[in-house]
Amino acid sequence: MDNDAIVRARVALLDVRRMSLAQQVAAHRILAEVSPAVHLPKLARTLATFSYEARHLPEARLVLLDEAVAAAEAVAADDPHRSRTLVSVLDTRQRLLFEMGRRPAGLADRSRMAAIERAVPGGLGGWERGLETWAAGLAEERRHTEAADVYAEAVRADGTATRDGSRTALHAQLTAAGRHDEAVAVAAELVDRARKPSAPDQDMRPHVFHALFHLARTLERCGGRDAEAGRVRSEAEALLDALAAEDARTRASESDLARFLAVDAAAAEHAAEAGPVPPLGTELHRWSADVRQRYEERTAELGRALDDLPSEDAAGPTVELVALHRRRAVRQAVLEAEHRYRFQERLQPLFDRGVALARALHAHRPGQGTGPLATALTDRALLRTVDGQYAAALADLREARTVAG
Repeated sequence: MDNDAIVRARVALLDVRRMSLAQQVAAHRILAEVSPAVHLPKLARTLATFSYEARHLPEARLVLLDEAVAAAEAVAADDPHRSRTLVSVLDTRQRLLFEMGRRPAGLADRSRMAAIERAVPGGLGGWERGLETWAAGLAEERRHTEAADVYAEAVRADGTATRDGSRTALHAQLTAAGRHDEAVAVAAELVDRARKPSAPDQDMRPHVFHALFHLARTLERCGGRDAEAGRVRSEAEALLDALAAEDARTRASESDLARFLAVDAAAAEHAAEAGPVPPLGTELHRWSADVRQRYEERTAELGRALDDLPSEDAAGPTVELVALHRRRAVRQAVLEAEHRYRFQERLQPLFDRGVALARALHAHRPGQGTGPLATALTDRALLRTVDGQYAAALADLREARTVAG
């Protein structure tokens, strides 16, 4: 190795803010040969960051990320930062692989991320979560039983520190796998966690309301537990009644609504789509790029198709039309929850239209319209809690209960 090159690299890195990413990569490449313990992890991470400059050239970017992975692999096994560095660059590479349509390779990287996290006592913590990323990939491949097991493993590894999003994803996969009794246990745990505020003056009642409703719907799926579900629904309705009476200012979260609707609609989504499916109930940033792109495109297609239909029909809407409209509304809620900007304004017309269609179906064919109308009213009630419209939400829920009998 040229000593002058080594000196120049070290001097340059003394003022790294003046260096371009390409220059930093070049310097770390040189120094990794003489000080691998210090510079291999830095080389791996800098290469991953530098790869974004080639985002319009996926093959070139993949070459950089392959080098980043190789650099992370070369870090000494006893280096405490090796696992996190390797999972981080694998995470970046798997995202690109899915963007490029290379699902098998992307899934292989996700599987490897999980294996690395398993080998770290206490898990990786922080943003890098190999187990959850692998579980989401399994869910997309319709391997719901395996996905549920991996999510359960991730929750156990993190213990009480596990985010509610992880438990919601576990619940979704247990439901998709038909393991309803286990799903009830997770939903009940989410209720318990919702009752515990993160700050002394935090009003958790809207969050508890959604968690209770989630639990009630989960109990109904079990079969034979309708009485329990009824008691949970009554508690949720009483909570909503109190919020309406106080004209409370606290609001439910967009993510509460999106998670509930996503899990509730998952079975219909999976039946309607071929190939990989969206891992509904899982945070959007863990979806693979190809699945998310297809979900967004299909949502837009549904919207255009429904908007082109006549607004009135003497025979009333069909059951299929009402179901299709709900799919569109739920999909839009899932996508909008990530951004939250004008969430209520964007979604309220869709949910109002869903109620109007279901009312028309119920008016023309009561036998077919009872379930869809109760569902549409319930969906809108849940949406209204995001905007603090508790009195209107309560009215919708009570009407839904009357319709359902």
